[in-house]
Formats: sequence, structure tokens, C-alpha cells
Amino acid sequence: MTRKVHVLGRALFVTAVWAALIVLIACVAHFAGPEPVVQSSAGVAERTAHAVVPAPPRPIVAPPAPETSRKPPQVPTQPASKGGVGEGGMLGLGSLPLGPGAAYQGLGVQVISHATTEPIAGALVRWATADQLAEWSRAHHGMPPELVDPAVVLDLCTTPVPTQSGGIAITESAPGKMLVDARSGVLYGFAWVDRDVQARTRIDVVADGTLAVEVVDFATQPVGGVTVLVRDSSGVDLWSATSAQDGLAYWPHAPFVIARDATPGVCTVMLERVTDGWWRKSAQITVESFAGSKDSTGHATTAGRDPIRLVAGAVGRVEVELFTESGQRVDELVTVSLRTAADAGGAGAVRRATRSAHAVFEVEPGLDLVLDIDGHDSFESRSQNLRGPEKANETSTIRAVVGPRLPVVRARLVGEGAEPLRTVKGAAWIETGAPTGQHPTAGRVEFETDDAGQVRIVLHPLPEQAQIAALLIVTRNKFGDWFSAVHVPLADARRDTDLGDLTLAEMPTVVAGYVLNEREWPVPNAQVEIATSDDPTLDPDLFQPDLRFTAVADQVGYFRLRGLVEGARIALTVSAPDHTRPKRRVVERGDRKLALAIERCASIAGKLILPGGMPPDPVHVWIDLEYESIPARIGPDLVYRCVGIPRGDFDLRVMVDGLPEPAYLVQNMSALPGVDQRDPGTTTVNLQQRLGWFACSVRSSDERVALTGVALVTETHDSGPVVREVPFQKGLLEFPAATKVVDIEVRVEGYETRLLLQVDHCPDIHLSPLKR
Repeated sequence: MTRKVHVLGRALFVTAVWAALIVLIACVAHFAGPEPVVQSSAGVAERTAHAVVPAPPRPIVAPPAPETSRKPPQVPTQPASKGGVGEGGMLGLGSLPLGPGAAYQGLGVQVISHATTEPIAGALVRWATADQLAEWSRAHHGMPPELVDPAVVLDLCTTPVPTQSGGIAITESAPGKMLVDARSGVLYGFAWVDRDVQARTRIDVVADGTLAVEVVDFATQPVGGVTVLVRDSSGVDLWSATSAQDGLAYWPHAPFVIARDATPGVCTVMLERVTDGWWRKSAQITVESFAGSKDSTGHATTAGRDPIRLVAGAVGRVEVELFTESGQRVDELVTVSLRTAADAGGAGAVRRATRSAHAVFEVEPGLDLVLDIDGHDSFESRSQNLRGPEKANETSTIRAVVGPRLPVVRARLVGEGAEPLRTVKGAAWIETGAPTGQHPTAGRVEFETDDAGQVRIVLHPLPEQAQIAALLIVTRNKFGDWFSAVHVPLADARRDTDLGDLTLAEMPTVVAGYVLNEREWPVPNAQVEIATSDDPTLDPDLFQPDLRFTAVADQVGYFRLRGLVEGARIALTVSAPDHTRPKRRVVERGDRKLALAIERCASIAGKLILPGGMPPDPVHVWIDLEYESIPARIGPDLVYRCVGIPRGDFDLRVMVDGLPEPAYLVQNMSALPGVDQRDPGTTTVNLQQRLGWFACSVRSSDERVALTGVALVTETHDSGPVVREVPFQKGLLEFPAATKVVDIEVRVEGYETRLLLQVDHCPDIHLSPLKR
């Protein structure tokens, strides 16, 4: 009995100790870690409501899986991301602990409104790592995520991360490619991120919408299986899709892609060539074209209208045969492009690559065309104008001559141990003959050695007939850093040259250190640039930059700059987004304890208050620095904002079209690094008490004619009266004034002159014809 009591007592003691430990761990977790998420039905419903993403225009229908006893792969789920307080006390940024590498740390995502350039707090950020993307692809029968609507792929993210102050959120992270998107109400955007290179990304969200294109024939019957192409004003392809059986093709998130990729933002909708017809250019689209309305199927359409309709037309043929200058047929790979002469991004642009020196194009009849021949690594590129077939079903045959053949430098790259450098990527910097220390690089040629270490470097023509003097051949190591190099003079770069074996030696470290901001925080991804000179008295800002050798700081701001840098004096400078580029700093070669300082930029935002009825179009806000002026962006809500202001004093100046002097001026305001000035008492620009706004109509006395003429406006200032002319057209007279009360004299040829004295508003004016 006593033995049983002792055993029972010992068991109770051990149980009590374990219970105490569990309570202690729970308390520590409660105070040290994030609050646990309570999965109540209301919480799930609320979270789901915030994370709703519109359904894709064309849902992906995967082919039926073969019958098997295996369990189908599951779409991955994700744990909640960690929040916290980070740089500048910004909620949600979180500290990035030092780890084995940047790719294993969290990914910082900042969400910005494209329209206002303001950060958005409360936006929902979703994410997927490379492993999760691969698992998603397996679950959808090998479909590449890059070819699918990102909003569909990221449905796997069950716990979106809300952005905090500054529009910033931190997601989980892993090496390789990541996909992230952000949504705030109707605003949406996404980004692909290489986590082996980037530690943060920015998404400028725009009002979401879908471009719908309908392909029809002459009888307006839908045509399926046709490739729809959207090309920007520079001729760059932005999107393509194949029309379905109903003739429709949908481009989800088109406004975002146009705002992000199009140059300068105007796109042309067209169709590629098909076997029995040509679809010509149909419309131009911009971000502003999307109104966000939906059609009967629930898909958002362009500007609230029906889908863009593309109609077929008959075509002619252009056959191109390529020859060298000596009259031989071309057998190397070249790219032949045919485009319309008036519009490089128009309907006549079709690209075809050929190895047989024979290219065939189907084009709309009666066009002036431009034939572009890209010789790649064989010939100089060349263009020529031509006239296409005048009628449908006609064929024009063109005999085109490619440019001169390009000289080639061949070599076998070996290391210091005489071993060949197999499948190594590198670059050859082309140098022209110039004094030492000026580094006159005329271009760079990328290359990759073969299995034997052999390399082929094509020398493209130089600008202004400059003479090639030497090559600097460099390769990279596995960390992406410049590692080894050889400097090779070229006696005659106009003909093919075989350099034999070239031994590449490791490039020395010129300088290393850290990039820190004014608070001594590291600046990740800052770019360090080097410049050199042999002049002992020259200002460092006048040194010759050597663009061949640059370094990028890692996630703790550390950089190491390698290179065969010439010159007795070297100077460094550093640049980073949202930071002020400092002056060049002369440093000692080989310094390993260097700290480069770079300051964050300041910004200012405020409210414009205008006189009643005055539109914002004629108002311009400027930030005047010592040597330049920066325009501020004025939003539709009359909030102005200017970023990128360096440390120091600046003036806030407001100009109004029609007034020679500033309507508002605040001098000697101070910009401090990283400070966002938003004090309403300082940044509010109230023009109601400073300006008068006058607007009225000028018509004939019978109100049948809207008149055109000039008004003499007289303002009374302390220095005396000021008179200026204000022309008006089609009966609309409107102008600002630097005083609240003015004299207005209205003159119209053939009508009586009307004089209004000391008016604080402009009534509608009716003029009587002159009596003859």
C-alpha cells in the first residue's frame, strides 16, 4: 500500500511539473509571438470577403485525369505570414533576420496606387514560392503557372497578408521564382520575383479590368482558332491569345499590364496572319479605356462597351529572297520583319525567322512597307522601303541584300591551371583606342563557352566609325560576381581573328565595405559605381566612370567590387531607389572597412484649395531646389505629392496658367532624409483668398452666335494697374486673376465693345452687332 502511494505521488508530481512547463511555454508564446488566429465562422467569412478576387474571364478547364488509384495532388496551402515592427517603426515590415542567404528571408512587398502614387494600407497581398508553384503545376496536369492568370494561381494562398503603414507587407519566402499579387477594392496588380536576386518588390495597382476581343468574318459570324495580338506603340508584343469557338478572347488584368509594360501606354489591337485572310488594326487602348463594367457573362469589358471587334479582309503576298553582297544566297539564321511604314506597331507588322533565305508574308493590299533584316551574329542589320501588292491575291517578289558580314573573334578560354572553362557565361567589353584611364567602351557582347571552352565573339559595328583596339574578356563565378578576366589587344578587328588559348586570371578586389543610410541602416540592392583618374587635382565628380565594374550590395548592405581598374585615383558613388545619389568619394584601393553613406529622399504632400468653379488643369505645383525644379503630381482629389526631394532647403511654388507670377510661394522649407511632410498647416495651398476665377459665355445679342475675340483684364495691385490680354474662342471666356476684383473689356470684331468695371464675377455677356 505504501509503495502504491509513493508511486502515485511520484506520478502526480511529474504530471504537475509537465503541466507547469506547458503553461510556461504557452505564456512565453503568448507574449513573444503573434496572437493565435481564432478560426470562428464569422472570422473566416470576414477574411474570405476581404480576399475575394473576381473570377477569371476564361476558367481553366484541365483535361480529365486518367483513372488511377492514386490520390490526386493537393493544391498547397500556406501558413500565416509574420508581421511586426521594422525599419522606421513601420508596422508589418518586420525585421529580416540574418540567415544563410537573402533568398531565405522574407519578401517585402510595397503596394502603391498607380493613379495617386500613394501607398495603400490594408491591401491584401498573396504569394506563392517556387515549390508551391511547381506543386500547383503538377496539380493542374503540368500547366506552367506563367501561362495562367496570376489571380487563379494565387487562389492557393489561403492567408493573404494585409499591408500596414507605408503600404508594406512581409510574406514568407524561399529561393527561386515567386509570384505575388495585391488587391485593394477594385485595384489589382501582380509581380514575378526572383528571390535569388530581389529582397523586395513594388506593385503599382490599377483599376482591374479585362480586354475582350471578338473575331468575326465579313458576315459577322464568330471565328475561332485565330491568334489575337496586342502590341504597344513601340511594336512590342504585350499579349496574345487564341479566340474560342464563339470568336472571343479575353485578356485579364489588361489595364495593369498596359500601365506596367506599354511604351508610352498606347496599344494597338490586331490579329496575326491566318491562312485565308488578314485582320487589320482595330483600336487603340490605354489604361483610361477601362471602365470596369461587365458584360452579360460577368467579364469586365473595355470602356463599358461591347468587345473590340476585328473583321477579316482579303490579303496579298510578299515573298522575300535574301542574298549576300557577293550575290550568294543567305544560309545563316536571320530575322525578317515586315511592317507598315506609317506605324511600327500597326497591322502590317509580322515577324518571321528564316534559314532558307525565303520568307513569305500575307499583308493588307495597298500598303507602303518597311522590310527589316536583323542579321543576328552573321550580318549587319539593314532596312529598305517597298510597296506591297496593290490588289488582293497578288504576289510581290522582293530580292533583298543583307548587310556586310560581321567579323568574329574566336578563342579557347582556360583557367590558371590550364583547364578549359566549360559552359561558362561571360562578356567581352569592346574598347576603342584612347588614353589610359578613360575606359572608352563601345559595347558589350555576351557569350557562353562550349564543352571545350571555345568561345565565339561577334564584333558589331561601332558608332562613328571608331576603331576597335582591344577586348576585355571576363567571366562570372557561381555567385554572379565578376571573377576572372584577360585583356587582349586586337591588331585588325575588321576580319576574323583566332586568339588561340587565353588564360583568365582572377580579378583582384578593388574595395569592399557596406552601404548605409543616414541612420546607419543597411541599404539592400544598392549599386556601387567606380570612376578613376590620373589627375591629382581633378574634382572626383569629373572622374571617368568605368561602367564595366559595378557591385550590388546584398541584403545587409555589404558589397565587394572586383575589377582590373586602371587609374591612380579611384572614387566611388552609390545609388538606390528612393535615395539621394551622393557625390563621388575618393577611397584607397584595397580598403576593406569602407562605409558608403547614402541618404533617403524626402517627400511632401498637401491639399489644393481652389476658388469656386476653377478646374485644376491650369494649376502646377513645383518643388524648387538649388539647381533644378521637380514637378508635383496633382491627383483628382486635389492632393499634390512630390517624392525624391534631397536634403536641404527648397521652395514650394504654385503657378497658374495665364498668370506671370507665382500664385503661391513658400520659401526655405527644409527637407530631411526619409521625412514625409504632410502637416496641413504647412502643406495646404489655399488659393481661394489669393485668386479670383472668372468664367462666362460671350454670345451675340440674339444668342445665336458664340463669339471669338479678346478680353482686356485689368488688375489693381499695390504697384499700380496691370493689364493683360485673354483670348477666347467659341463663346467661352475663362481666366484666373491675382485679385478678387477686376475690370473686363470684351472686344469682338464686328460687335460693340463691352466694359465691366470692378466685378468679382463674370456674368454672361451679350454683344450687339455694329451698325453700318
